Amino acid sequence: MEFTELPADHFGALVENEKDARRLLWLVNQVGEQKLRASAAKRNKYYPESKLFVSVLLKRFNLKVPVHVYEPVRAKTYMVYLLLLRDGSGMKLGFSGDWLSRACSFLHPEDRLGDLFDLQRSQAVYFDSETQARNVEEHLKKHFAESRVESPVRRGLIPSGSSGHGEWFDASRYDDVVSALAMARSHAALQSVCLTEALRQTDQLYDAKPGDQQLPM
Repeated sequence: MEFTELPADHFGALVENEKDARRLLWLVNQVGEQKLRASAAKRNKYYPESKLFVSVLLKRFNLKVPVHVYEPVRAKTYMVYLLLLRDGSGMKLGFSGDWLSRACSFLHPEDRLGDLFDLQRSQAVYFDSETQARNVEEHLKKHFAESRVESPVRRGLIPSGSSGHGEWFDASRYDDVVSALAMARSHAALQSVCLTEALRQTDQLYDAKPGDQQLPM
């Protein structure tokens, strides 16, 4: 029997949010209701005042829920982003439909985003259309063309396979670029977000590695 919704008692598990609900629904369809209830009941027998977390049940069955099961469908977005190197030696200006995956593409396998970029000062501005975002990106690159610097790939900070080597700029112009982005944002009344907040929204704060993110490009 395949479940399409959870019963009122949630099989004896604690469901705190929509993510928990989706993960539990996936779990019961993997292991079956009988096994799931037996596992939850065994623990709840001794601690009836607090039900078992869904995450604990998953560990008991040694299963990992695919990201697409609980991650909401994302509307297509268009962003102009600014990635500031943590050492202050440069910043990357670009356009992307998914700036988190783009940021991760600059990491070596052993690195984390916080090792390479200033998470709080790196930011992106969301635009309503691809054309609008690309126009803003192109305008900024032309305006700050004299401040281009050598790609950090030459110093081994980023992998040689990552693209966009000609789009790095002097970090001393950071405030100017941010001001220009803010002006573009105010004209369009659009959202901006720093890298810290963007990672927090995907439950990956300080833990994102190359290949970790399964978000659409």
